[in-house]
Amino acid sequence: MTDNDREFIGYAIAECASKGISVHFEAKKFVNADNTRCSGYFDEDGKVLMVASRKAQRDFLPVFVHEFCHFQQWIEKDPIFMNASENTELDQDMWVWLDGKDIPKTRVNRSLKAYQKLELDCEKRVVQHIKDFGLSIIEDEYIKMANVYVLFYSLLSKTRKWYVKPPYHSSKLLKIIPDKFITSFRLPDGFAEIAMDECY
Repeated sequence: MTDNDREFIGYAIAECASKGISVHFEAKKFVNADNTRCSGYFDEDGKVLMVASRKAQRDFLPVFVHEFCHFQQWIEKDPIFMNASENTELDQDMWVWLDGKDIPKTRVNRSLKAYQKLELDCEKRVVQHIKDFGLSIIEDEYIKMANVYVLFYSLLSKTRKWYVKPPYHSSKLLKIIPDKFITSFRLPDGFAEIAMDECY
């Protein structure tokens, strides 16, 4: 971890604390957010930013920056964040559908798209922090991983299952993804097949 990385972490923790948000680093490989295994989350209602910290530095720092960017979306009352996280229907439809409740497909797709817009905006904020703070995250590699993560939501409409292995760790998926931010949520050729084989 570089001095710039440490400076950013200190800055982010102080920013969160100033708004009543506690930051927790769990010595685990994954944490649970609403019964879904993930690497980290920001919960505006529970006033917590949680990151699984039993990871290599190259995995831990990007997740921390990502979740901090969700905090910033919330603080700014960004319309994209408010739409996905504060709008009860769009926020809940995807999660209760994944839990097995029958929801009309049009509502599920609206919810998935809202989350994709939320996550893409978040990922772009991460890259801005990489530049502004000189973080040790490799920008073009991060963008590829971010694109895979955002596109994964398009696959959810077909699988109705969260991943077991994070799709952004698949070398095969990263090979077919551009290192510039995507402008469409359409799955590239081969994405679904590779993800189904490697991530479930």
